[in-house]
Amino acid sequence: MNKTNQGWWSLAKVGLVIVLFIGAAQTVQAADKGTAANTQMTNTATATYASSQDLGTLLSATSNAVSITINLVQAAPTLAYKDATTLAGGVVTVDITELTTGQTVYLNYTITSQSNGPDIYELFATEVLSADITPGDEATSYPTLIGLGASSVTTATDLVAGCVVPNTGTCAIELPNDGTQAIITDGPNGFKAGDTVVFETGQVCTVDSFVDTNGLSDNGLTLSSINVEDCDVIGATITAGTTIYERAVVSISAVVNTITGTNPSGTLTIPVEARPTTNTGNAGLVVAEQFTPQVLTVYLIDLQIHKFVRNTAVTAACGLAALDCLEIDTTGNIYSKGNVTVNPTQDLEYAILAFNRGGPVDKIIVLDAITNFTSLQGTVNLIPSGTAVNNTTGSCLVVGGTIDGTEGTCTVAGATVTGMVANLTAVITATGPGGADEITISAGHDGSNNALTATTGGVLGVGEVSVVLFTVKVN
Repeated sequence: MNKTNQGWWSLAKVGLVIVLFIGAAQTVQAADKGTAANTQMTNTATATYASSQDLGTLLSATSNAVSITINLVQAAPTLAYKDATTLAGGVVTVDITELTTGQTVYLNYTITSQSNGPDIYELFATEVLSADITPGDEATSYPTLIGLGASSVTTATDLVAGCVVPNTGTCAIELPNDGTQAIITDGPNGFKAGDTVVFETGQVCTVDSFVDTNGLSDNGLTLSSINVEDCDVIGATITAGTTIYERAVVSISAVVNTITGTNPSGTLTIPVEARPTTNTGNAGLVVAEQFTPQVLTVYLIDLQIHKFVRNTAVTAACGLAALDCLEIDTTGNIYSKGNVTVNPTQDLEYAILAFNRGGPVDKIIVLDAITNFTSLQGTVNLIPSGTAVNNTTGSCLVVGGTIDGTEGTCTVAGATVTGMVANLTAVITATGPGGADEITISAGHDGSNNALTATTGGVLGVGEVSVVLFTVKVN
């Protein structure tokens, strides 16, 4: 008579404050496929015989019980980066190359067991900060210990329509029995309701419930099982002996509070590895799964507003300080921050530069009152999105290296949209100082350079600029 029993293990999840990581999955050492770890096989032998004095009566004898336990064969888990979100639980995705100071981001990745039974996996990581992030100005955390279930299928089972979305039922997957070695109560083989399971043949399901016989069957006919739902394949046959792994999503929270130095951004680079923690005599054979480091870029929010003007009848001369002048390359017009003279009845054209040096910003609305002794001419024009560079250094915030009369000039490239008042992206109201006209305009863009209302506000990505242009006549 055979009896099959299996112990079941706990999921250990311990949270410690350490470092941040994300990365891509690499090849790992696969566990031997077959019967799940801790399965106990108890076997006895019997013999029949007859007494030489009474050949008509058969007698029997039973041997001692021989118990065999299946070993845990460890393997590094598989790891794969999933996404980054601004809220826990995988909500609202975010670009990790455009994070901002003070913004908490959750990096989510999947970890899938690869051992032939329940095991606990440990994550290790190191942290490399750029010079613009001071240690202690960042805070990151994630669970260092991840417990994942694993088992093997005892009886072949078909995944029928009832256990596939839309959920109308479940499919029972039979597992080896639990026995006296059970040390937790979550469920057989480390599986519990809500767990995601992955069959080695590729099918993915969710555990709805489980049946735990806890070794009550002596003949091996009553088996433990998990009832699965929301499977991704209809009609797949899960054959006996197929290994089942648990997959979980681990979230790592991270925030960088301060960027120092002269640069508007800093980077955080994190390599990481994961390996089984349980020593079963073969731990030295297990190779840790390593992530390829990825770079997180964190920006200091820095939206700068600069105002320039030009006499439309005179060509401006630029000084040598950074951002002394602004040039619109599509027109060749040069605007200056100062030293502009004008005669009565001449026109002045203003250029208001919104320059995003930091993380992505939105809801940008520019307000500007028409000054005394002037009156607005025509409508308001806008460059919704453009780029800006210094003529010699590439940065409008740095003075050029040669004296050619234009070192302080910031050149903007971008298409100009005219008549923004008529398009309702800007409005003019008599609410400025002394009842003067005031311009309200949504600078930036909506992500696709579409029109915005004056009160919506526009978007500027990192390094983008937007320019508001309007003309007044001097009375």
